[in-house]
Amino acid sequence: MKKGTVLNVHTLGKLKISCGDIVFPLERQRSAQVELLIIYLILNRDQSLNATRLIDFLWPKGNSDKPEGALRNLVYRARKEMKRFCDDISCIQSLGKGYNWNLEVECKVDYEDLVKLANRIQQEKDVSKKYSRCLRLLEKYVNQFLPEFLDNPWVEQMNRTLHTHCLEAFIDTLDCLLEAKRYEDVLKLTEHLNAQQFSDTKIYEARLYSYYKTNQIDVALAYYRQNIDTYFHQKGIPMSARMTEIYQLILNTIPSSEINVVELEDNLVGDNHSDSTFYCDFDVFKNIYQVNLRSAKRSMDARVLALLTLSDSKDCLSEQEVLEEVDILRDVIAKSLRKNDVFSKFNMTQFALIVASHEIDGASIAVERIQEEYNKQKKHPEMILKSELKKIF
Repeated sequence: MKKGTVLNVHTLGKLKISCGDIVFPLERQRSAQVELLIIYLILNRDQSLNATRLIDFLWPKGNSDKPEGALRNLVYRARKEMKRFCDDISCIQSLGKGYNWNLEVECKVDYEDLVKLANRIQQEKDVSKKYSRCLRLLEKYVNQFLPEFLDNPWVEQMNRTLHTHCLEAFIDTLDCLLEAKRYEDVLKLTEHLNAQQFSDTKIYEARLYSYYKTNQIDVALAYYRQNIDTYFHQKGIPMSARMTEIYQLILNTIPSSEINVVELEDNLVGDNHSDSTFYCDFDVFKNIYQVNLRSAKRSMDARVLALLTLSDSKDCLSEQEVLEEVDILRDVIAKSLRKNDVFSKFNMTQFALIVASHEIDGASIAVERIQEEYNKQKKHPEMILKSELKKIF
């Protein structure tokens, strides 16, 4: 072995140990047990491993009749493979009843480098350096640790450890970027293809809030309603209070365009072809339960969908003045509707109502009552309230 020789150990993905033109394992001579023994010794090269520990690692289910003899045979085969890299010294040394990796044989391991990078990101105080290193982490963290051996408990644990380190570094970077108001950089990280392997509410919150702060309202709404809602639906994780808070901020932003009642219905209907069990946040569940309970008590299924839209007819009011009018309308609706009716804020200037009525004419009376009361209470005559109604079939 030449002085300064370093073995490059690639463990993220398919195992590959190389030095110059020499490569292990050769595809036609692969042995899972030999490969696991070598990589286990390399990643624990700072300690001597007794035979009992190695046997428990290599045969976790105890499926070897003579494990001591089988271990000696594996060590012999592993030494033979490593001799191709180091013909003058043994890469695997015997020490009492155990074995250890010869520290004279230097190894550069991608797994260790990635863990060090994740730790360095968390220790870094400079936001720009933290951000650039986090981007590098995403570029490097592409594959799992030894995915061919995921049935081994140690390999599984190593993957969990690596994922935790990388996830914590990623979230720490997002927190610092948010504090520095670098919302575009938050989006570059969270939209990165390799970031999709991270599942954490804080990541979704950071991405949604950054869409909001960069005024990408349509994208934010689509992300919340399609991606986030789908995630919580599939995973069964309740919506966080922060997600709900950000969503309300988005709703209070002036919409790029108003919708009509037909578009509202299309938005509410969603995918009628889904045959999966519906899941929702418990607060939503309680609301749906109450609606069905009230409907059952009245022994009727008829409902009318209504859309109320506030408009600044002269386009002269400030956002704050518009919000004041929206609050007035909300209070009027809450006091005017009956207990078996339902309403919700759709966006900054629109409210959706479900009115219990057999016909549109009956629902029109309730809407007119809201219209009259709002006109009495509004503070800016420029504000006009429009309504659209459609029977729910």
